[in-house]
Amino acid sequence: MGPPKIITHPLISCIQKIAVYETKARFYLMGSNNTQTRFRILKIDRTDPKELVIIDDNYEYSKDQIKDLVKMIDVGNRPKPGQRGPTTALSPVVSAFGIVGFVRFLEGYYMIVVTKRRRVAMVGHHTIYKIVDTNMIYIPNDGVRQPHPDEQKYYRMFQSIDLSSNFYFSYSYDITHTLQSNMTFPRCLIGSGVDGNNDGGAEEDGKSGGSTSEGNCHPSMFGYPEEVQEYGVRNNPNRKFVWNSYLLSQIEGRLHPDWILYIVHGFVGQSNVSVFGRPIYVTLIARRSNKFAGTRFLKRGANFDGDVANEVETEQMVHDSGLSSLVKSRFSSFVQMRGSVPAYWCQDVSKMVPKPAISFNVSDPFAETAGKHFNDVLRRYGSPIIVLNLVKKREKKRHESALSENLKASVDYLNQFLPPQHHIIYLSFDMARMNKKKEANVMAHLGKKAYKAVCKVGIFQSQPPWKRGGGRWETPGLRAPPGHHSTMASPLLQTGIVRVNCVDCLDRTNTAQFALGKCALGLQLCALGILDDGNLEFDTDCVRMLENLYEDHGDTLALQYGGSQLVHRIRTYRKTAPWTSQGNDIMTTLSRYYRNTFSDAEKQHTMNLFLGLFIPEEGKMPIWEQVTDYYLHFPQTYPKKKMGKLTQWWDRKMVDCLPRASDEVWKECAQVIKLGSWVGDDQVDAYLDYYRPHEFSVLSDDPAYKISHSVRDYMPHFTTNFSPFTVRVRPGRRREESSAGGERTKNPSLTGQSSTSSTNSSDDSRGASGASESSEEDDNGGRGVTATSVDNPPSSSSMQFCSSLLPMGHEYDLKEGEPSKANLMLYKRYSQFGRSTPLQMEMAGSSNQHPLLAGKFAADSSSFSTPKPKVEPDSVNIYRSYIKRGMMSDAPLSAQLQPQEKDLILYQRSLLSISPVRLSPKPVDTTPASKFGRFDVFDSDENNSDSSVKVVMTVSDSSDVEVITASNGPVECGNEERYDENELISIKISWKLQPVEKFQLRRHQKFKTLMDHFAKLEGVPLQKIVIYGGKDCTRLIEPFDTPDTVGVTVTDVLEGGVLTEGGESRATRVRGLAGQHIGDGITVRVQVEGVRSFPVMIGREQKMHVLMVKVAEQMEVDVSRVKLSLDGEAIAPDSNAKDLDLEEGDVLDLRLL
Repeated sequence: MGPPKIITHPLISCIQKIAVYETKARFYLMGSNNTQTRFRILKIDRTDPKELVIIDDNYEYSKDQIKDLVKMIDVGNRPKPGQRGPTTALSPVVSAFGIVGFVRFLEGYYMIVVTKRRRVAMVGHHTIYKIVDTNMIYIPNDGVRQPHPDEQKYYRMFQSIDLSSNFYFSYSYDITHTLQSNMTFPRCLIGSGVDGNNDGGAEEDGKSGGSTSEGNCHPSMFGYPEEVQEYGVRNNPNRKFVWNSYLLSQIEGRLHPDWILYIVHGFVGQSNVSVFGRPIYVTLIARRSNKFAGTRFLKRGANFDGDVANEVETEQMVHDSGLSSLVKSRFSSFVQMRGSVPAYWCQDVSKMVPKPAISFNVSDPFAETAGKHFNDVLRRYGSPIIVLNLVKKREKKRHESALSENLKASVDYLNQFLPPQHHIIYLSFDMARMNKKKEANVMAHLGKKAYKAVCKVGIFQSQPPWKRGGGRWETPGLRAPPGHHSTMASPLLQTGIVRVNCVDCLDRTNTAQFALGKCALGLQLCALGILDDGNLEFDTDCVRMLENLYEDHGDTLALQYGGSQLVHRIRTYRKTAPWTSQGNDIMTTLSRYYRNTFSDAEKQHTMNLFLGLFIPEEGKMPIWEQVTDYYLHFPQTYPKKKMGKLTQWWDRKMVDCLPRASDEVWKECAQVIKLGSWVGDDQVDAYLDYYRPHEFSVLSDDPAYKISHSVRDYMPHFTTNFSPFTVRVRPGRRREESSAGGERTKNPSLTGQSSTSSTNSSDDSRGASGASESSEEDDNGGRGVTATSVDNPPSSSSMQFCSSLLPMGHEYDLKEGEPSKANLMLYKRYSQFGRSTPLQMEMAGSSNQHPLLAGKFAADSSSFSTPKPKVEPDSVNIYRSYIKRGMMSDAPLSAQLQPQEKDLILYQRSLLSISPVRLSPKPVDTTPASKFGRFDVFDSDENNSDSSVKVVMTVSDSSDVEVITASNGPVECGNEERYDENELISIKISWKLQPVEKFQLRRHQKFKTLMDHFAKLEGVPLQKIVIYGGKDCTRLIEPFDTPDTVGVTVTDVLEGGVLTEGGESRATRVRGLAGQHIGDGITVRVQVEGVRSFPVMIGREQKMHVLMVKVAEQMEVDVSRVKLSLDGEAIAPDSNAKDLDLEEGDVLDLRLL
């Protein structure tokens, strides 16, 4: 028998309700679980004016024991008979749901407790709460209090941190870590000699995705063997996202872990996508970092430890809530992050300007700060790291582009010392510049980049992906990491992360993160077996719901960092926002500017006080008198010099775990408890904690009813297509909650009622997530009636006709009533006028036919036909020969276009004069021109005054040889006279980038003569000679081209060179790609590995392979060695400049293989 299987469960805190009692000498905190079966007590001394004296007896009481203890404390503190003075009996103070922490300013300690909470999301059976209200309780009694004049200022400043705005916690689920990290098997249990199993087990080498999980039934019900060992696990929190670490510093390690409550700042939203009644929960969790935290203009770049400003980790979870247990249910998640550019940069806000200048205040030539930042990212998420930079690249006045250049240089420098398979991938996309173009599709460009990025990092899937109809579905781009079994029981892991940034990491960043989330959601739904492919269209209920989630997510983060909501929203970049939104954008911009200028300094002081960066002390300068907080975030004037090599900016232990994250491979836990018999232990049984059968519950208050629902809030009225993935002609709106009863207006598709109670929604309102009560905008401004789907028009068979129409007042905003007399008279005159016309009188007779139509229509017919057109036999024969010639697809192009023999002879007779360049008295070419014959062109003697030239045509099928003598004078051809227009033209050529040389050709003379000259000069075959230029600027000239067909003028300079390798077939292929007309051309610069650059001309419609040939020509290398890239992305040879959005002066990076 093999080693036993183990199942892990997250430990549930037993302190979820707290009753605070006080006496003159102590505070008593009595905590219990929801079922009030387990109790703990905490004693806080009130007689010490400065220190925090707290006692935890570490004993768990029963309900009867706690009653006896409370009674004993109450009796012991009652005044004795005859005793004078104030009473000291036990009295209740407040009821709470958790302790946020303890803080001291200049007097005694305060205790902060959560007095109101609200459930906002569920992860399986685990509940995430939002803090609604808190209370600060001063601990020392009035008899020992020592007043200080600045105490109230610090107290009010601390109170300005609104803990009721976007602070979250959970008693059982660790929201400081991602779902993948929470479901990763602890390292201590892997090394215990047992075989860890969680939905398929964990590998013994620690590189698997074995998960912690919770259950609510006996393991045998899920098919587990009886030889199982169950453990309760409490994770170590991720301190980067714990915002009350300083407040808990005085009690951590001294109290039982159940008293400790970790608070996360950011955003949590959840929505229900109902797929024909199957609930799919989409949850968005944003965790804001407490490192280098602050406001917009006061916290830019990074500190000396590599912590960047405005760093937020966003996790998108998708859960099939038909089964909520983490053991067997299907969960999927995708993690991305945002953060400022990791460098020492700032903006001076002392001057009142809209865009303060960007300056780099500390030089970092070895990118040490960026190295520390990316080392931390690799440690937490693994590889690859995909940096999506949205900062502007080209500006008239240098501003944002300096950040792009710094970030690109840092990534290139750091990649030199990383293994190639783990390089940081840099992508750049100038969203602002793209959005200014009228026909630009910003979201389409973002969608392409998002799909590539998501496929590289993958998504986390707790169970093997399903396939509709049975079997396993192979998710595009998702892969199990090395060392992970690809069995049906193995989960899929996300290795690496997409890091998005712009300047502020607000508007553009949120839109790009939505594009990534939309792409990931399609793949997540495929992995759950909901969709056949991962393509989600805009204007569907599902995508509109996700768009509202991300807009709420962006608004919340923008308020926290920038002081206002988003200015440029997703609809702005989709170009579907109503025109009224421009006024709202202007007001939002002004509000943001005002707050950044006048309010951010005080807000920054408050945040420094809350996070413990500034600790008030007696005799220390108050925080409101300090000019800057630079030394709070930069304790040292310069960064510490790293001991060792600067080239090894990464940790060896971290690199050895790649592509897995070392934090997951070496996961440690705070507490492991081996559970006994399976009896539904409330330490781990989340079922009882979630459903609470011990108390009455109001269904309308349940989170499942309060969260956004795709049918109730997004599906249009009276639709017959209930799929959330159907594109709607005009999207439905979100219904507002009733102001009187507080109930949402139900969807008539479900209730069968009319929607006349629907109210108008403002143009700039957005659907909120969770329990928010805002309504979604209606782009078309309709009243009450919403559109049906594209696929299925509404059907009236299942409802009464009158119920499907709205009253006139609701539809057109008019009052119903009898028409006025003036309107009635006008209508009567209109009807009488129609009856009194001559046409109407004639049609009133026996014939119903109009006289003008009598000649074209029969009396008994409403249609007519025209005769079939006749085509002459000669025209038919011409058309058939044309079709026959075009169907010669197997023959080469030269054979298809070959003229008849008689036509060829006639053409030669019509030649006026051919006087080639005087290069050689020998024959220029003896290559057969066609299957009919060849031309031998001999130069005339230079000393001969006669400028005629012999053209000898040899016909292969005949022995006759015809000699044609051409001269510059008129040539007799039949009865007509033609004058010579074949004058000499000066051709300028820069051969191999050498100085320009001049040659002379006739206007109708072929370039083959010139190419033969260079072929002889270089000693190579004719097929390797390349000349390009002409009226198209980048046309590749063929040997049969002439100056007239190419459009060469005396001012044009042609460029030429020799193909190094490839032979005739390659040259023919290249010329075939480039020989056509390519429209207007642009000049781009090719940068050779950052050393030098040179200009190259390319047409907008021309294939980039031609550009590669030109670059190979200039570098004198084979074209197969040329690799071009634009903003870090490789350029495909079959793409063109128009697809790549190249413009004049763009810089391409060249790398030679």
